[in-house]
Amino acid sequence: LKAQLDSSQERFSLLQSNVATYKSQIKSLEERCSNYNTTIGKHEQSIMMLKDETLSAQSRLSRAEVQLENLRQERQHLKDNENRLLKEREMLYRERQTGALLKADVESIKASLERATAENQLRAEARLDDTIRECAALRRRLQEEQDRFRELTGHLERRLATAEERLTEEKSLSERFKTELEEAKTLQASAERKVEELEAKLRESLAQSVTKPITGDENLAKRLQELELQLGTSNAEIRSLTEQLKTARQQSQQYSDIAESTEIQLKELTAQFEQQRRELETALESSRNEAKSLEKKLKQLEADLANAQSGQQVTDSELREKLAAAEAKLEELDEIKGELELVKSDLQAASQAAKEAEEKYAREMMLHSTDFQALAKLRSETENVTKTVNELMQARDAAVAALETERAASLEREKQLRIDVEEMQRRIDDLDSQNGLLHNQIQELSDRTAIMQSN
Repeated sequence: LKAQLDSSQERFSLLQSNVATYKSQIKSLEERCSNYNTTIGKHEQSIMMLKDETLSAQSRLSRAEVQLENLRQERQHLKDNENRLLKEREMLYRERQTGALLKADVESIKASLERATAENQLRAEARLDDTIRECAALRRRLQEEQDRFRELTGHLERRLATAEERLTEEKSLSERFKTELEEAKTLQASAERKVEELEAKLRESLAQSVTKPITGDENLAKRLQELELQLGTSNAEIRSLTEQLKTARQQSQQYSDIAESTEIQLKELTAQFEQQRRELETALESSRNEAKSLEKKLKQLEADLANAQSGQQVTDSELREKLAAAEAKLEELDEIKGELELVKSDLQAASQAAKEAEEKYAREMMLHSTDFQALAKLRSETENVTKTVNELMQARDAAVAALETERAASLEREKQLRIDVEEMQRRIDDLDSQNGLLHNQIQELSDRTAIMQSN
């Protein structure tokens, strides 16, 4: 035990010495750890500073790279601008040459326009002569149409008076038939009353003969025979009067229908006559106005020709005014054409109505040959008027065609001149825009050069 105690004390002392050694080592390690912590803190501060410096260097490097790229792009842009300016200088030189050519073209166009003006003047003189002849022909035709219209108006008025007289005769005839019909009805009523009286007497006689014994009285037998004869005669008269009444009624109805139809047709013909007369008067008035307008136009053309012969040059504005006047004239001719078409259609409708009336008269009134001849004459006169209107329309169409040709030629010349002027203006505008763009680019290049020199 003592030995164990000694060994235990030795181990305890050894352990105490080890503990002291460990304490000293721990203390030294703690000192070293504190030194290391201090060193680590300093190193961390250094690392943070290095990181900040690295980030700032990277940002400066990025800015430098961006500036380098901008400088490269600017250098490329300057090269492109230089090339574009060279090209634009060449284009400007070519455009100047083109401008000189355009001036030469304008001069040639002016010469062509003057030559065309002279040709137009010659054509206008020829057209003036044609217009003078046409106006003279139109005056003669207008006078002929006025005379023909007066003759037709007088004839139609006479026809209207004749038709009114016939209508009066038909009305009087209808009244006479109505009177005869009333008399026949009165006779029929009196005959029916007589028959009723005879039948009543016969029934009384028969009743008396039945109630009384047969005595063989010869007077009674004779009386019965007389009554039977009177009854037969009365029945025959009643049948005859009934047939006459039916016939009279049919004839009266026929004459009444004919009178009504005649009156309706007379009213229709009167209305058509008035309408045709108004339309013809309107057409004649339009023709007179047209003739006056043509005379004014002729005087204007003569004045223009006199001015042209005296050496006055026709300017572009005057050509436009003449073209506008020609267009207005064409519109007036179109309106006249429409009016003539309406008159023609109305005349055709009147001809058709006259034809239908003629057929109806032929079916219903075969005995009135005089009226048929007058209607045929009216129809022929209507056809003559239609033919005359067609001739006037053909003459007006020819004048419109000539005016359209002249108008188309004037429009074509004016259109070509406008196209040339617009092309020249477009080229001038392009030159101005390119010149402005060139000045802007030069100013921009100067500003950038100044900025680069200042940097």
